Amino acid sequence: MAASKRRLVCLICFMLVLVLMILTLLTFPTKQSFRRNLYNMGDLAHSLIASVNQAKVDQREWRYFNLKPLYAINETTDAIPLPSSGIRRVVHFVWCEPSNAQFTFNHFLSVVASIKIIRPEAIYFNHRKEILPEIDKWTYNTWFEELLYSFPWLYLKPQSFSDICSNVGEPKASFVAGQLRQHGGIYLDLSTLILDFEGTVQEADVVTGKLPEVTSQLPSLFGCKPEACPEHLSSSAVVNHLEHKCLFVDSVNYGRNIQGYKCVVLNSSFVPAELLYLETAGKSLHNFLRKLLYGQEAIPKPEPHPKEVVPNVAHYVWFGGGQMDYVFYLSVLSVLHIVKVDAVYIHGDRPPSGPHWRRLLTQEVKVKWIHKPRPTQIYGVRVGRVEHAADVARHDIMLKYGGVHLDTDAVFNKSLDRRLFHYDAVVSLDSPLYPMRPFPDVFNLGVVLSRPFSPFWQRYQLNERYYYEGDYTWNSNRVPYKIWERNPELVHIQPFLQLICCHLKCYPTWVRERNKAVAIAEDPQRWVDKPLAVHWTAPTPPDMLNEKIMRNSSSLFAQIGHNILKAAGQW
Repeated sequence: MAASKRRLVCLICFMLVLVLMILTLLTFPTKQSFRRNLYNMGDLAHSLIASVNQAKVDQREWRYFNLKPLYAINETTDAIPLPSSGIRRVVHFVWCEPSNAQFTFNHFLSVVASIKIIRPEAIYFNHRKEILPEIDKWTYNTWFEELLYSFPWLYLKPQSFSDICSNVGEPKASFVAGQLRQHGGIYLDLSTLILDFEGTVQEADVVTGKLPEVTSQLPSLFGCKPEACPEHLSSSAVVNHLEHKCLFVDSVNYGRNIQGYKCVVLNSSFVPAELLYLETAGKSLHNFLRKLLYGQEAIPKPEPHPKEVVPNVAHYVWFGGGQMDYVFYLSVLSVLHIVKVDAVYIHGDRPPSGPHWRRLLTQEVKVKWIHKPRPTQIYGVRVGRVEHAADVARHDIMLKYGGVHLDTDAVFNKSLDRRLFHYDAVVSLDSPLYPMRPFPDVFNLGVVLSRPFSPFWQRYQLNERYYYEGDYTWNSNRVPYKIWERNPELVHIQPFLQLICCHLKCYPTWVRERNKAVAIAEDPQRWVDKPLAVHWTAPTPPDMLNEKIMRNSSSLFAQIGHNILKAAGQW
């Protein structure tokens, strides 16, 4: 009887364990999906993460966008000096920002400068327990995550907030002094770029970098040998002490020469695009920043091939069948008779239907329908919305075949300069009407050119590992822009490639300022002769709904249609 009871108890225990295991599998995502979609988990998952000590540190995973190598300041095999008796190659940062603060490009530049100038054995990133930099809702400021995936010796050091930060949210000098006495090396404020380390800086017992007329207890830069580090960062008694002035840079004096300085304090927000403006060529600070990010002082830009590399064909994506509308019909006519492509391929799971489609098949022998299954997954992630399926199919088509791609609501207004066919990839920015700050800009891939297997489309498809179904602009607008920011040599931006029209107003993609773009939109005569293509994202203009209405209209949009019909011999 006792043996039977023991067996019964064991069976009950076994069943309970089995039920718990099944519930666990049903309740929690796999480790892969958990890590992959950490940013998008629900409130329950977030509360579970918060309840586990250091879960945010251990489980962080985010988008990685192929940064340049972070070890050398250029792309050569520079020899790294062996350790000496000087200041150790160790860097200390302290993050005292509030819980919702973001790690910006300026912060990123400070850390990358320390990596490339000091070439550290370790970087200690001291932060409040369970508080690391946040990512904005548009997923632009992923710089911290990219550092974690790019530099292997970035150590996250959780600390008590009261130990590392003052009541006003600034790093405590006493904490920094203790870390330097223990580990040696250099402390840097996260707005400070170190410009030089070898030689006099590295050989000093103590080195400081301060802004003129700033009496803060904690300088922007402070380094020392462990045995020479003062208890309260007061170096007055140290014999071999070097004190340097840091250059203060804001939006007014960003063009100042940095030669002769050991450090720069950035008080103006930078983004990578600002390093690519032609007016920054030759400016010493921008040269330094470009060398940090791109490995070269010159402005990186795509180089055209001696011959055309973009096939003279056009592609559309059309899933689900259904009637071809009139703008789609005009779009096909425009690539055939204005751009004069050799063939038009319409890819989809079912061909279009309706009178416009039948008319094309009868009149235009260069138009071909190509069966392409609608993507339902990419890298194992579900693709649901038809717009996302079209985006996924587009980059696959451009990667494999190259050519000219148009959305079905875009038409060519002017012929393409054949010099564009010499580039690996050609795109344009989106309208500044919808700022996704802190994104400086985003791409609109409704009109693009590409050669087959261009590096841009290869990286774009690779980054679809981080596809996200719930965000309309992440996959198609923001991801390609982030790739370009880090690899500007891959893409030629043609500012006049397309004009984005929304709610019957057209916003130019060739101006940087939103207010200026809105002013141009109010006066169509300021843009009518500039764009190569016009892209009506929503809605379709009333005078473009059918051919009869368009032929009887004299509106600006209707005149674009008139020109297409004239080029096709249908006027």
